[in-house]
Amino acid sequence: MKLTEVIRKVTPAVVAFGSRVVPTESSATPGFPAIIGTGFIVDERGLVITNEHVIEAIGKIPKPARFVILFPEPISEGGQTRFGVVLRSILAINSIASVESSSP
Repeated sequence: MKLTEVIRKVTPAVVAFGSRVVPTESSATPGFPAIIGTGFIVDERGLVITNEHVIEAIGKIPKPARFVILFPEPISEGGQTRFGVVLRSILAINSIASVESSSP
């Protein structure tokens, strides 16, 4: 499989976490919120796996200000490719310290 095919296949599972609260100087216009971290969707319910430091950073943001950015599959038309983003609220945060598998 070509690298471009792999990227196109996995991109819809990649997400980024951000905050609607953006610290700025009093006279500055807020820019696009900084990305706190990334993760990937692991099931159809929207369960996302990420690193502990991302979970800790999200936990410090007020609940209404938390969001996740989804990157739908790019659309190619007329020799051009368009990339979009979708913002969704984060419904819950959970942390798992370890996982054991019963299969070898």
